[in-house]
Amino acid sequence: NPSPTLRNPDQWCRSFSHFINQCLIKDFEARPSVTHLLEHPFIKQAHGKDVALSQQLADLIREQQEVGCRTRTRHRRINTRKTLIVERCPDDDLVNLEFLDEEIIISCLQKRYDELQVYTYVGDILIALNPFQNLSIYSPQFSKLYHGVKRADNPPHIFATADAAYQGMVTFCKDQVLWRDITY
Repeated sequence: NPSPTLRNPDQWCRSFSHFINQCLIKDFEARPSVTHLLEHPFIKQAHGKDVALSQQLADLIREQQEVGCRTRTRHRRINTRKTLIVERCPDDDLVNLEFLDEEIIISCLQKRYDELQVYTYVGDILIALNPFQNLSIYSPQFSKLYHGVKRADNPPHIFATADAAYQGMVTFCKDQVLWRDITY
């Protein structure tokens, strides 16, 4: 499968499109590291504009929430009373999607949430959705499934991310932490 692309790429500036294309390179050896991505011109242009950009982002989020509230009323309530499924499926990594936009991402995350698949990859990024219930996926036995194995061998999980960070720390003798907690 080819890497996902932006829908309507002509609506985005060249710098943003290039940045997104770099983030979505499937081959991890060819994909730039986070350190290199932070040096990308699209990101560099934001330095010193934190307050203004934060305000713009807050306004956009507020607008999207208002639109979302109007359209979300047509959908049924989320049912979280299902049994846990622990098997890999094709949409474990959203990078494998042909097109990537907000609607598709939300749809895939909703489907996975309904199936109690609370972790989803987007390349090297792990998205975690709170199921508001206890899941039996945090035991020592479950943790062992993720020790020293390829990421593709198991479904997405925080244990896989932790093992990758540990392996990276041991291999490269460098810190592996880049944490972003986004709450809407």
